[in-house]
Order: sequence, then structure tokens, then C-alpha cells
Amino acid sequence: MRAPISLVLPLFLLASNFAFSENPAPQQSIASTEAESLKHGLTLYRTGRFDDAIVSYQSALSQNPKSGQAYAGLVRCYLKQEKIQEAAATVKGASEIVPTSSALQVAAGELLFRQGDIAGAEKQFVAVINSGAVEPRAYLGLERISRAISMYKRAKRMIDTAHDLDPQDPEISRVWLSTLNRADRRKELERYLAQQTNDDQETLEALQRSLELLKDEEKEPAKRCRLANDLSSSESSLEAILNGPNHLVGYGLNVKLNGHGSRLLVDTGASGVVLGRRAAEKAGITALVSSKLYGIGDKGAVNSFFGYADSIRVGDLEFRDCLVEVSEKKNAMDIDGLIGTDVFDDFLITLDMPNMRLRLKTLPPRAGEAAKPKGLKTATPTVAQDTPDLNSAIAAQKNADPARTVSTQPPALSGPQDRYIAPEMESFSRVFRFGHDLLIPTMLGDKPPKLFLIDTGAVGNLVSPAAAREVTKVSRDETIEIRGLNGKVEKVYRADRATLTFSRFKQQNQDIVAFDLSGISKNLGTEVSGALGFPILRLLEITIDYRDGLVGFNYDPKRWPRP
Repeated sequence: MRAPISLVLPLFLLASNFAFSENPAPQQSIASTEAESLKHGLTLYRTGRFDDAIVSYQSALSQNPKSGQAYAGLVRCYLKQEKIQEAAATVKGASEIVPTSSALQVAAGELLFRQGDIAGAEKQFVAVINSGAVEPRAYLGLERISRAISMYKRAKRMIDTAHDLDPQDPEISRVWLSTLNRADRRKELERYLAQQTNDDQETLEALQRSLELLKDEEKEPAKRCRLANDLSSSESSLEAILNGPNHLVGYGLNVKLNGHGSRLLVDTGASGVVLGRRAAEKAGITALVSSKLYGIGDKGAVNSFFGYADSIRVGDLEFRDCLVEVSEKKNAMDIDGLIGTDVFDDFLITLDMPNMRLRLKTLPPRAGEAAKPKGLKTATPTVAQDTPDLNSAIAAQKNADPARTVSTQPPALSGPQDRYIAPEMESFSRVFRFGHDLLIPTMLGDKPPKLFLIDTGAVGNLVSPAAAREVTKVSRDETIEIRGLNGKVEKVYRADRATLTFSRFKQQNQDIVAFDLSGISKNLGTEVSGALGFPILRLLEITIDYRDGLVGFNYDPKRWPRP
């Protein structure tokens, strides 16, 4: 790897040139110059001028080769640019020079999080906080992890602390404003968007859409997605979705939108209801806010819009006044759209794939809490893990991290709550939740677990070429055609003899499709190395608890050959 040479050695040379200068500048002048470079670098970083920020941080290092803050700034710039190898090389080189720098340790934690080592990142952030160092981004890092493992009450404490320490950090501000009530969120979001930040264009467009929707909700405050009927359980049939006469690619639900029937693919990798234009027109759904859909494929985002569905009926369950997204793209298969399982996140969701049934029932109440009343449907945040490696690493931190202390008092009935694992769900796998996406630790061969997406909408098991190359031969295969929401994938590979192990199951894949998943990883902010797709998931009964980040897998050997 050439990165360590280009990043670190020139800094050493600059340091040597300075150290042996015949007329060195006074120490106070050096410190002043370093401080100015750091301050300028931070301003450039926070306004999205990453290349210029790198130059400024390198200038600071030319003045002080042991500046942990400058190294941390470089790492963050590279991470924002998705230059993960450069960030890793910088952390490795700098750790030998300033191993005790708290700023560098926090940046190293951010790198670990991006690489998918969430337990390692948590250990890093907790150590910095427990050391007494004042590092606002350590609390931001713990907020991200807390959401990912469904510790929402803890996440709120972390982001409030981070914002109190540094309200000018745009990444802290963006997360913090999402925790506010609607009125305050709208005001803070307007203020946030009025200034220059380091968000990419896709993020800025999403935030602008959120602001437009918040303004629309203020005009009609009663128009909020909610369950119209109070049911403790519900059951519906899953319908086979075919691509061709005999090619089963998924299961769907018959859904009535404003009284008009539609067939929607059940997709654990999607969020909400996404319709084709024809189905939306039939249901009388009109555009409210323009948007874009991002997914698999190399043809770019698909134009779309959000609109309200007055009624969405699935079996005997009905939702009212819910936003749905409408794609401008022509349907690729004989379906009217997608329905993400997160639509039912107020319930314990069971996809009984072998028997082609969707079952919903009330989530188990938390200890000391009455059963949750049905009513307004609210979006819930993110998920955790079930492998010995990560669990032991996380468990080892319990005593060191007061935020993880388990209270014996009954939890409050309002506000965000931390994960609760009901006794009957102890055997469930703990997964990481990033928005609607559920990531489960999965071993590829005998390598340490990596994060795989649970995706019933994927027509096969998928893996990134980089992850596959760690365990097997990977070769280009132009005979395979992969098409997603964003068109055809141009570079598709085939990986040989890749064994997948997740939860309690192992499957030998003689061939597995591999292609670049960096877009998904960038969007989630952590490395996604593959996806468990429909062919393996259809063998299982899958029970999902979005509230607590838990997924149960049940396999009936009488029904199928062993996976």
C-alpha cells in the first residue's frame, strides 16, 4: 500500500527540516501557526472543503508532527471522501507517533465504525470518555452505536451531551435536531440548511424534503400516519412473485390503497410503501414533495415523489393518512411496488416463508410496562448483534460504561427507551438497525463476522468483491445480469465456494454473486459486506422485533433440506 508512504513519510521529512533549521521560529510562533492551521482546517472540514482542509491539517503537522488533532482531522476528511484505506493508513501511522492523543483515538473509533467493527468502535469511544478527555465526537460516536443496538434512551443522552459540548459541529447538530419535537425540529432544520455544512448533495436533498414535509404537517397536524383499528394480532397470505413462468423471486402481499387492490413485494430491505406510477394513479395518490429513489444499479437515482394514501389495508389491518413514495420508473416485474416490513414495526412480525403467511402480534411489554396501546404509528430508530466475538467485546465494557447500567425501576412510558429482551425472545439474534435496514453479523468462510443485510427483496445472496476475495477466488462474469431499482449493475463477479454462517445456520454456496456494495455502505455509514437474499430466507420462519433490534430464525427440517 502506498498510502502510508505518501501520507506519513513527507510529514517526517518536514519535521526533520524544521528541527534542523538554522533559524528556528520562536516556540510561541510555532504554536500560534499550528493553532491557526488547525482552526482553519476545522472550518474547511465543517463547510465541506475536504481537500483544502487536508492541506491545512498537513500544514499544522509540518509545525508540530505530534499534533493528534491534525491527524484526527485528516482521518475525518478521508472518511468523508470515502477514502477508507487512506484513513486507515493515517490512523496506523499516527498511532505510533501520538498513541495517547484522545482526538486521534476518537477518529480511530470513527474509522472502526465505518469499517463495520462496531464493538471495537464502542470500546474506543468509551475509553476516551472514561479517561476524562472532553471529546464531543466520542459522545456522537456512542450515539450512533446506541441507535444501532436499539439503546434509544442512551442515544438521546449521548447526543444531548455532544451538542452541549459542541453545538457548532454540523454532524452533531444534524443528529441532535432529529430528536426534537416537530415544531422545534422545523426551526432548527431551517437554521441548519441556511448555513454551509459538510453534507453531500444527496443528504442535503433529503433534509430539504424533510423540511418541506414538516411544513406540510404543520398545515394539517391531524394528518399523521396511524393505525385505524386496534388489533392485537393479524394474519395475511403471502403471494408468490414470479419473474417468468417458473422463476420464484419473492413473496408479495395483496394491499388495498384507497380501496384499490395492489400486489406489493414484501421487502425487508425497503422502507415504507413504494409504488409504481400506475398503481399510484389507480389509487388517486398525487405528488406532495418530489424525491429520488436510491438502490442497486449503476444508472443513477430514480425520480419519485411522496404523496398521501388515505387508507392502506393489509388483511384486517388498516393504516390512515400515510406517506407513500411513488417511483417514476416502469415496473420491472408483475408487481405494483414494494412494502417494507418496517410498515408493521408496531408489531412483532413473523414472515412464515415456508407456509407463505405474514403474522403480526402485539410486542411483549417491557418489564413493569402495560401492553402498548395501538394508535399513532411512529417510526423507530436502529439494531445489534449475536456473535460471540462482538457480544463478548460489548459485554466486557458493561462495568466500565455507566450508560449501560441496567435499571431495576420500571421504565417510563414516554420518550425513547432502551432495548428490552423479553424472556421468550432470549434466543433471538441481536442485529444492528440502521433506519429500516437490518444488519446481521455473518461469517464468510472462517473469517471474523461481517455485516450482511437481511433482504427478502434480493433475488440471491450477495457479497462484496473485497469480502469475497478474503476467502475464495473471485472472477468477472459477464453472463450474470443484475438489475435493481437504479438499473443494471455493470460489473458483476462470481465468488467460488463461499460458506455463509449467521445466527445458528450455515449454508454452503458453490457460487455467490459479488458486486460493489460501497453505495449501501456509504449511505449507512458502516461497511456492508453482503446480503442474505430470498433463496436462503425463504427456507426460514423469520420473526422481527424492530423495537428492540431482534430477529428470530426458525428452520423446519421436515419442510426443507438443511440450509
